[in-house]
Amino acid sequence: MIHFIKSLIRKIRRKLGPVLVLVQLMPYLFQVRNDVELQLVFSSYIAWMPLCIFSDPVQWIQLIVTSSNRFRLAYQRPHSFYAPHLKSLPFNPADSVSQRLEEHWEMILQEFYQVELLEISTLSTSLIDQRMWNTFSLMRAAQEIPENTARCPQTWAVVNQCPLMHGVRGGVYFSIIYPGTHIDSHCGPSNLKLRYHLTIEEAEGVKIRSADTWQT
Repeated sequence: MIHFIKSLIRKIRRKLGPVLVLVQLMPYLFQVRNDVELQLVFSSYIAWMPLCIFSDPVQWIQLIVTSSNRFRLAYQRPHSFYAPHLKSLPFNPADSVSQRLEEHWEMILQEFYQVELLEISTLSTSLIDQRMWNTFSLMRAAQEIPENTARCPQTWAVVNQCPLMHGVRGGVYFSIIYPGTHIDSHCGPSNLKLRYHLTIEEAEGVKIRSADTWQT
């Protein structure tokens, strides 16, 4: 058994040899290239390194080493994890998830009326340019908040019918943006997720922008 473990360790070291060398060389590469984004992207990839190496090593190495066209879209520059082969649109077309949410919007609105006084300030306070943005969370970082889902059982049931809902570290929340509020442009931490916005109560003149596309 001990011999097997030692043999396995040697194999792992041989497999990871080039990667470990790259890790050691990266600080010098940062200095030579003077690339302000390279260190940020590479540092975030360290935690995902086994996944990147075994799933798509060529893509990973190209992303780390090549400055040009690292991000396919100028507007989409995630700071945590970036999969360069995924396509992106400012707004995706309707699908089964958005249709299911729209079908139940009145019920969702009624449950929101029961919890709107319990709203709290958003965790993304740094994005608020003016006025106020509050939230009431049902899920945060893939963790259900039982005391909140118990107050909105039907909404939670609808959300749980969405495919892959529990397969990503996502969030589910009511977003309460007060009149006159402006939220700065921003990207999500990765480009691996779709975010669904369901408007259940709309003030006149409200609009949202993704890339250069505006919608109401």
